[in-house]
Amino acid sequence: MKNVVRVTSHLRRKLQTLDAKDITRRLSDPLFPPREGQSFYRNGAGECWRTFVFVEGVQTFESSNSPQQAFQAGKAFGFFQSLLVDLPGPRLAETIPHFHHTRKRFQAFQKAVQKDHFNRAQAAKS
Repeated sequence: MKNVVRVTSHLRRKLQTLDAKDITRRLSDPLFPPREGQSFYRNGAGECWRTFVFVEGVQTFESSNSPQQAFQAGKAFGFFQSLLVDLPGPRLAETIPHFHHTRKRFQAFQKAVQKDHFNRAQAAKS
């Protein structure tokens, strides 16, 4: 959550500087921090909860349906990266080790397909 708060705070400042419209629709800020000042809530069972603003009328996609849609996704990601290029302070915390290590993740995927513990790979072939 420290990463989320740090990144969204930086993005909000940058979007305000650019006089961007509909910042709430563009940026998913953590919402309703608990009274303790944390950006999440931990219940009695030790589970962590967080909330974000619900944005009406948004549609999401798991994959691109057209070259134009892929272009717009790439353009949005490039804009996001350009806003973060000057994020001050130390590197963000690595919350999931090697999450962005594509080769390592793909090798793990291949191993999981090979072992096929739940017969998902076999079922996907049919």
